[in-house]
Amino acid sequence: MEIKKSLVSMVAACWLALGSIAPAKAASGSIEAMCGEKKCVQDLKVSGALTSEIGVFARERTTLDYAKQVGHFGLVDLTHKVVGGLDGVLEVQYIPGLGAMPRAGAQYFQAVGDVGMYVLATSSLTEPFYGEILTSVSYTPALTSELGLTFSVEDVTDLSSKGHDFSEQRLRAGVTIGDKLQVGAAGDIVELGEDGQTAYNLGGYVGLKF
Repeated sequence: MEIKKSLVSMVAACWLALGSIAPAKAASGSIEAMCGEKKCVQDLKVSGALTSEIGVFARERTTLDYAKQVGHFGLVDLTHKVVGGLDGVLEVQYIPGLGAMPRAGAQYFQAVGDVGMYVLATSSLTEPFYGEILTSVSYTPALTSELGLTFSVEDVTDLSSKGHDFSEQRLRAGVTIGDKLQVGAAGDIVELGEDGQTAYNLGGYVGLKF
């Protein structure tokens, strides 16, 4: 319970900071609930600008399986524009049992029409070495002024000095209603360790932008 409170407080603190420091640049975000045959996952994202060149992003993922086992993952990013869609990133990740992990890296975003691409690469600032690459590709064509389609793939790969630790692909396909609400099918695929032991969680999702 204390861990959950700390993660919620971390996201809330970012929200308050964005609202108080940069009222002209309102914070925005999204929340998604995905449920499959093995577990449910809540994914909360909040982002905003502190200045014209400095941004803040917070993400908290809560996992609940049908044996009532709860997992948490949280992060806060501080970003600084470099050129175009390229930003430098300072990041703190938090995982229960591992504590806070400071990281640094870079992110890049590019949008062409209805296609968006985002890449984030970070590395730990403390021993042992721990690298992470997140890649996201989305396609969001409009059907009418109030209805559209949405397709996305997000891949997260974690590497250590021993090699591959963890990868997860999050697949989404659905409809967007009123530019805010998303409903559709979802599939999460996880590979663990160097031998790539694979697990699946297939189901559906509901997402809301705010």
